[in-house]
Amino acid sequence: MVASVFGNGISYLFSIELARLLGPGDYGVYALGLTLFNVLVLLTSQSVGTAGIRYVSQALGLDQVHQVRTTILATLLLTVVGSCISASSLLLLSKRVALSVYAQPELAPVLTIFALAIPLASTSYVLVSILQAFQSLKYTTLVRYLWEPVGKTCLGLSLFMLGFGLEGVVTGIVITFVIAVLIGGQALRRQWKLLPQASNELAIIDVVKVTRFCGPLLVSNIFGVIAPRSDILILGYWASSYETGVYQSALQTAGVIALVLGAFETALAPSIARVLAQKHLGRLCDLYQSGARLVFALTIPLFVLISLFAEEILGMFGSGFSVGAACLIVLSVGHLVNSAASSPNHVLLMDGRSRIVMANTIIVGLIQVAAISVLAPFWGMIGVAFATASGLVTLAALRIVQVWRIYRIQPFTWDLFKPLCCGALTITVVSVMRVQFVEIPIAVLVLLSMTLYIGLLVIAGVASSDRAILQSVAQRLGVLRVFNGILEFTKHP
Repeated sequence: MVASVFGNGISYLFSIELARLLGPGDYGVYALGLTLFNVLVLLTSQSVGTAGIRYVSQALGLDQVHQVRTTILATLLLTVVGSCISASSLLLLSKRVALSVYAQPELAPVLTIFALAIPLASTSYVLVSILQAFQSLKYTTLVRYLWEPVGKTCLGLSLFMLGFGLEGVVTGIVITFVIAVLIGGQALRRQWKLLPQASNELAIIDVVKVTRFCGPLLVSNIFGVIAPRSDILILGYWASSYETGVYQSALQTAGVIALVLGAFETALAPSIARVLAQKHLGRLCDLYQSGARLVFALTIPLFVLISLFAEEILGMFGSGFSVGAACLIVLSVGHLVNSAASSPNHVLLMDGRSRIVMANTIIVGLIQVAAISVLAPFWGMIGVAFATASGLVTLAALRIVQVWRIYRIQPFTWDLFKPLCCGALTITVVSVMRVQFVEIPIAVLVLLSMTLYIGLLVIAGVASSDRAILQSVAQRLGVLRVFNGILEFTKHP
């Protein structure tokens, strides 16, 4: 999570600096190109990466290590084939999309360069997913949270400053993924040497197995990947590039809230797969509920800051971006509710229920795209924000109900409501202070907000199971003695 905060923090600062350099209009063009690129990368790599985590984790958990090599080769083969098809399609259609759909000629060269990065980004994503199955998160940290954000920031901004403009920024992103693939490949090579050699390095049965698992997921990803990004794609059609750029800044800022959930899901996915393979439902329930409590407690502070200082935060992107404050708050509510749900989607995926996941994403995806299409022409970016947040809440609720029906476990405990109450009280107190004492600097209010929230949470108490997890994290960070002193005030029966 620390690495996730660092990496995404660098990416966020990169977006702020890029928005200030480009302005809302050109930043909107970049947002459209980046959204189309991300859609194609995730369509070609997300389902295969999930298959890699599931089958490699299960093979290791059941001591069937002879199947690991063939599974890895099957996932990489499917990734390369799928990503090359996606890249070729975008290359052929880039001018038509830029001119006929969005009427923005300057979008065409951006899409052309992004097309070259699709095979590289897809391969990097799957390599990291495979390495994640070995429960060694240092490679995820190195590639996804250190090199990729730092590389695209340094290379992209350097090429921009050298006079290559927006095309230079995108070229810097391509070079970043080239190096990411090299790092991930070298890391996998080290793990590869430790595995026993299989009788057939690329068994057809493994390709078929991975393909059958990925088939429903690919169909669901068409909706699960496109629907969450349909806000930018549809808004870009109806609104100006200026409004698209403002909405992109709000969308990316609200996405910061999802960092905590993403970090925990990355760490918990292999454990969930192994527990399900061993049929330990008691341990599955512990993982599910502990993850929900910790994610929610760490997500609330981000929501508090965004709710209190939405205009100031978007103002960092440059003049004209603060008008998206209402969109930012609406989107943040959607991410907050989704974080409280913990990881029901990973529970379903790691148990091989990809068809249920497919049905969920298709149903909710269709509803969300329809809502965005209806609201965008009339309400603009605020209507799109409401539709997007509603989609997040609906999908989370549907997954929670399904996990309960199948496994009789759910993420909600009384301890989950403590951070919610602490956050609500913090927002109320600081909001009143902002009205009564206008001269208080923003930095002081931010510090006060975090201090008040932590103090209220300490008074409310920390569950004993969460205490053990937090102590383990503190030990890894070298602050165990200080943390134990704080926890003495949070005794829980």
